[in-house]
Amino acid sequence: MEYSLDEELAARLNGLGNRDVQDIQDILRASFGYLLFEISDQKRVPYYAALNEQQIIALRHDFETIDSIKELLQESRSQFLNQEAIHPLDSFLKTGANPGSSEVLSVYSDAVNGDFDNADLHWHTDTSNGTLNIAFRFSSRMDREEMKLLPGLYVSILEEIVKEA
Repeated sequence: MEYSLDEELAARLNGLGNRDVQDIQDILRASFGYLLFEISDQKRVPYYAALNEQQIIALRHDFETIDSIKELLQESRSQFLNQEAIHPLDSFLKTGANPGSSEVLSVYSDAVNGDFDNADLHWHTDTSNGTLNIAFRFSSRMDREEMKLLPGLYVSILEEIVKEA
């Protein structure tokens, strides 16, 4: 599924990133973590983010200790820079989710447009040309009707971030 973000909101997000000296991808990645929190019943939300064509990083946000959007953005950026959480992408692609597990394997990517066929949810953002396009795929383990609601919820989260900043 694909979704294009309203140009005005995309421009405001880019402005926020520039003003706070943050990469827009930091904001989008942290928002994906928050989206996962919103759709799950977990306080600790694990997911992965593709770093490049060879590496992926494990991220986990604990929403019992995060009190604001600013804290979420700071924690997300700090974890993203943690070299100890980096894994080779090829081994990750082979492993995937444990078939008997209820844990949802979620992946966020930007510049890397890998297949991530083993992921339950793959969220890809493209910010080229000053626009924001979202493409996502999900496995049969996920409820199709609920997945259709994700872009709208994600946009609501981004709007709230812009409003609070």
